Amino acid sequence: MSGHDDSRTRVERLRGEIDIASVPALERRLMDVPNTLHELILDLSAVTYLDSSGIRLLHDLHDRLELRGQRLVVVSPTGTGPRRVLDLTGFGERVPLEDSVRDGCRAGPI
Repeated sequence: MSGHDDSRTRVERLRGEIDIASVPALERRLMDVPNTLHELILDLSAVTYLDSSGIRLLHDLHDRLELRGQRLVVVSPTGTGPRRVLDLTGFGERVPLEDSVRDGCRAGPI
C-alpha cells in the first residue's frame, strides 16, 4: 500500500489481495484519515482479489468518512475482478466507482 495526499485529497494505492488475512492491517491504516481531508481516493487498480471482508471494510470506511463529512471515491477499472465484485454487491450505489485516479479526482465536490 502506498499513499499520497495534499491539503484536500489523499490517494491510497492498494496492491495484491484484499481478504480476511490483509483486512486488519488495511483497516488500521485506512481508518486513520485526518479530519482535515475532504476526500479519500482508494485506488484498487493493482488489487487482484477482493473478498467479502474487503467489501465490509469499504462499507465501514465509507460510513466513517460520511459521518465526518468526508468523501470516499474508489478506483477500480471496469472489467477487473474487484470491479465485478463491487458491481455485484451494489457498492457503486453508495460510493463513486471510477476507472482511474484521474477520473476519481474529477468526480466532483463533496
